[in-house]
Amino acid sequence: MERCHKVLHSRSRRRLTRRRTRFRANAGHWCLRRPLLKFSLVLKACSQDPSLPLGLQVHAFVIKSDLAAELYLNSCLIGFYSRRGRCELTLRVFDRMPQRDSVSWNAMIDGYAKNVRMDAAKNLFGEMKVRDRNLVTWNTMIACYATSPGGIDDARDLFDRMPERDLISWNLITGGYVKSGRIEGAATLFEIMPLKDAISWTNLITGYMEEWTSWFSSTIV
Repeated sequence: MERCHKVLHSRSRRRLTRRRTRFRANAGHWCLRRPLLKFSLVLKACSQDPSLPLGLQVHAFVIKSDLAAELYLNSCLIGFYSRRGRCELTLRVFDRMPQRDSVSWNAMIDGYAKNVRMDAAKNLFGEMKVRDRNLVTWNTMIACYATSPGGIDDARDLFDRMPERDLISWNLITGGYVKSGRIEGAATLFEIMPLKDAISWTNLITGYMEEWTSWFSSTIV
């Protein structure tokens, strides 16, 4: 009986030790993630603020808190500076990152494109490893070219090179053809789309309406 008691007591102690170890590991993980979450939320809030200095202060705190190597936080910083139009600061953050993932690459490409730096976006896209390019990367580039004056042919070239496409890809390229006034190209793509949604139909209807309005205006002048 005494031996049985010792065995049970020993097992209980081992279980308690394992639980304490797991608790400490989880607590350490939470302590690490907690400031990361705080900084990312503050950066998102700063994006709504018209002033840049507050975001710069947050960036300084990030560096002091030894979180400057965190992938997610660096992607947040890139997004913040991009929305401020400070592409030189986004590049500085990007260049100093010890490692990068598809999120950070996409954030940089999106930032360049939205700030009408298509040459820089194109160069960065070319530098990106093929295996790291995902649908978001391709769609970002197509969206930027499709909405740029005279960029629809470049958008179509990218579209044709895509290893896979989703509904967003198809809607972006058809919408780009409509915006460039090339309704026949949009209609051709619309016919071969594997799936269609409300955006697909709206793109084509908008194109036909604009074409009809243009024709009608020319007949009454």
